[in-house]
Amino acid sequence: MDAVAAARRWADVWERAWPAADVEAIAALYADDAVFHSHPFRPQQAPAEYAAWAFEDQASAVCRFGEPVAAGDRAAVDWWAVVTDHEGGEQALAGTSLLRFREDGLVVEQRDAWAEEAGNRDVPAWAPKDAGSAPPVRQLRVAVTADDFDDALRFYRDVLGLRELEAYSSEDGRVSILEAGRATLELLDPAHAAFVDEVEVGRRVAGHVRIALEVDDSTATTAVLEAAGATVLAPPTRTPWHSLNARLEAPAGLQLTLFTEPGH
Repeated sequence: MDAVAAARRWADVWERAWPAADVEAIAALYADDAVFHSHPFRPQQAPAEYAAWAFEDQASAVCRFGEPVAAGDRAAVDWWAVVTDHEGGEQALAGTSLLRFREDGLVVEQRDAWAEEAGNRDVPAWAPKDAGSAPPVRQLRVAVTADDFDDALRFYRDVLGLRELEAYSSEDGRVSILEAGRATLELLDPAHAAFVDEVEVGRRVAGHVRIALEVDDSTATTAVLEAAGATVLAPPTRTPWHSLNARLEAPAGLQLTLFTEPGH
């Protein structure tokens, strides 16, 4: 479990859900038995109970969250908000949330310390000044059509271990959204794409899209995925950029690069 990634996800959801008063989105961040203290002098509450109570008098809100500071399974995140009530009154809040995560990234403990003042207060120096300074894309999601949906779900969720964030089923079909760590978009020109294939596999094998997943041990993960039905195109190979990369053909027609960075 990557505490920084878990805390960033926590902050991202709160930053979207607080202005929207979205209790369900916030509740989904926490384990069922999470210890939640919204203030040093308040009793423990369930996160959903607290969010519903806090949003009751909220007409609108603006909030910002800072970059997490993490160690082990814990992280601290600064935050700032201005909340407007239904009568037009404004309240400025600034505080820090101390978080502890379990292995699947859900919060099992949160303790908040914060202060408030009537009126609007300036955005702190660490926070984005406006929405324009935030990244224009909040999430990269790769949508894959799987002819054998059950096999693909088994492979990516149950074997590879991607946590299922959402799942929907209806007469129109099924969809599952799996968490896959921090997302980036890597753009390559044809020459460099061919070079990467040559380094990892020894020949041109990738199509227009290839999925690269950073893992702690690409050798061990390759063996696990091969046993689960993936075809190994090339075993883990040390690249010129020093990562250890393997190439596989996996369910749903995806070609995977599993890579481990130096130091792991």
